Amino acid sequence: MNTRRRRLTSALAAVTLGASLIGLAAPALAAAPNVATGASIGVDGSFADWTIADSFADMYRAGKADKPVESRLSLRYDCSAHILYVGVVAADGVSVIASDDDNFLKFGNTDKRVDGNDAPADGTQPEFAYAPNGAGWEASIALATGSYADLNIHAQVFDDDAPQTSAVLDRAIAMTIACDATSGSQSQSQSRSQSQSQSQSQSQSQSQSQSQSQSQSQSASASFSPEESTSSTSTQFPSQSKSAEQSVEGNTGTPEQSVQGGTGTPGASMGNSSTSLGAGPSSASTGVWGVLLLISAAGLFIGRRRTVDAGR
Repeated sequence: MNTRRRRLTSALAAVTLGASLIGLAAPALAAAPNVATGASIGVDGSFADWTIADSFADMYRAGKADKPVESRLSLRYDCSAHILYVGVVAADGVSVIASDDDNFLKFGNTDKRVDGNDAPADGTQPEFAYAPNGAGWEASIALATGSYADLNIHAQVFDDDAPQTSAVLDRAIAMTIACDATSGSQSQSQSRSQSQSQSQSQSQSQSQSQSQSQSQSQSASASFSPEESTSSTSTQFPSQSKSAEQSVEGNTGTPEQSVQGGTGTPGASMGNSSTSLGAGPSSASTGVWGVLLLISAAGLFIGRRRTVDAGR
């Protein structure tokens, strides 16, 4: 019984120890830091695009933690373009040597993805650029999202009066690149916003151009030359104002109509005048004949009176 208990106890202890080791290993695997995500970076040797959020790891002399930090590593991933950007900045008092084969990004010891031979940057991946005055270098590669356990970044530097190597710890560190829906949508939203802004700007420019063209056209149509002004005035003049003859007589007809005092054609006006002239003498003759008749009547009356008196 005692032997069986001892065996059982030993087995339980082994299981517990194994579980503990697995539990310790799991956090270590899960501890691979995430690479910062964000906008693209211009690979031009300027560190103006980088932020503190992009800081990723220290790089030690010979990749050993017990040796001085010779440079510092920054990483950023563009989720929309699937590009990893790398920035290596020399530590204080240290300068990077432009040794193309010794400034690189690898996975493991053999899978080199970019080095100084890829300079200058030309808009296609991979790209590489040295910073001025030995301050460091920038690079970029096309890379899919996921977890990587053997990122190996190396720089050749000058420190302590001698060339030195500067590498990530043990020349292999873990990293995780993850792009959630928000990151992707933000990148796409930025692209859409830029496109919409450009479209709106173009539309506004076109609208302004059209408005200016319309204004110029309206101005051109509204203004006219002296010849046009003269002809327009002469055309509209009879209907808008009276002639001198019309103003004198107070009529609205033609000059001939105004002289005659009529509103019809010249012939009609003259006819009316003839009619008026004929009517005048007719009235006068009637009065004269009336007077003559009265005189005649009076003469007859007087003559008859004299005859009567003479008979008596």
